[in-house]
Amino acid sequence: MKSSVLPQYSSINSSISTTKPMLQPGHNNIVLPPAYPGPGFLNSSFVRDSCDALTKRIPHTIVFNETEAAGTVFFRLRTVENFTLDVTITEPFGVTSVLSGYLMFQKISDSYTFTLSRQIDIEDVYELTGRGVRLSTMTVTVKCKRQVMVLWTMAMDDGEATINVTVLDVDDTPPSFVYQGDTKTCAVPVYSADASEHYMGLLEIKPGKIEAVDGDVFEQNNISYTVMHAEPANYDLYFSLDSSTGNVNKTKRMEAADPRKYVLFVRAFEDSVQKLNRVAILSIQVFAPSNPFKDDTPAVNPVVMCMLQILSILLFLSFLVGFIVILYHRMKITTQTKVSNKENNDDDNAEDTQTGPIIAVYQGSKSSLDSKCSNEKENTNLSLRNRASISTPSHVMFSEKP
Repeated sequence: MKSSVLPQYSSINSSISTTKPMLQPGHNNIVLPPAYPGPGFLNSSFVRDSCDALTKRIPHTIVFNETEAAGTVFFRLRTVENFTLDVTITEPFGVTSVLSGYLMFQKISDSYTFTLSRQIDIEDVYELTGRGVRLSTMTVTVKCKRQVMVLWTMAMDDGEATINVTVLDVDDTPPSFVYQGDTKTCAVPVYSADASEHYMGLLEIKPGKIEAVDGDVFEQNNISYTVMHAEPANYDLYFSLDSSTGNVNKTKRMEAADPRKYVLFVRAFEDSVQKLNRVAILSIQVFAPSNPFKDDTPAVNPVVMCMLQILSILLFLSFLVGFIVILYHRMKITTQTKVSNKENNDDDNAEDTQTGPIIAVYQGSKSSLDSKCSNEKENTNLSLRNRASISTPSHVMFSEKP
């Protein structure tokens, strides 16, 4: 007859206690209570048979907090046999490689202990999976193998068990600011804003509004804001921080004698028992209002102004001298061109005079000029200018020199 005694569970450290009561034979498929009772273990009776008998003594459900420390032992199986126990996280698929080796069996003396080798932080898993897996439950598969001798022949003995592991989220992560700037150079977010002396209203904060969210994946609390420190301390005369939204308003007009810069240390904290918080810095710069009737042109050094004037005069004179030189050369070239053209014209006129029409005198049979033409050869060539004064007989002909 089977005993009705249930296995007992208690919190233990990484060292295993051997004084706890042992599980009576016949109690298979042990299930932990749904509420988290703390890490537990069970002492199984010595098993001398198969992997199937061993895996049937593995609990189907384990529940623990994400703050459970590395080295925690959840249960122990006592046996004198040598088994190979492989642990694999099969679901969710995204954490199979991320949490590989976090849960494992360890052989200690005559026992196999199911141990948490590294702490499982839900927020870290969320970030490592690219914010794709919000871990709460896992399916863990345990495979048992060993070689046995059957009729002088080596055979493989195997078995398999499934453990449903639930990891409870704990409010252990402070808020984080939704910061759009560079977070690599400074761990504390730095915001900035500027406002005119006479401006009143909501400040435009850069690189974005002051906003924080709960850092936990499942334990989401409301976030409140407060100024924990400010320089100067009387910032509240002109500025106010909305505790629920993080908005900053300028509430009063300022004078020229008031400070030009304010630095506020803004604390964002959870509305929870732990009051976890983070701090950001807000720098506010105040400037004078612009006056359209005021000449804001900066004064110029008189020495610099004098030097610029002298340089301008020198540049003007250089330009004027260059212009005069160019004009002189142009006029000189024009005069030389006119003289050359006139000389060319005179040469042409002289050539025209020498190559004028020639009077050819032919001797007629009855002419009285035969003796003159034969004695004076120079009279045969005459200029056109003397044509009118020469009486030309009817038998005299004119021809142009070829």
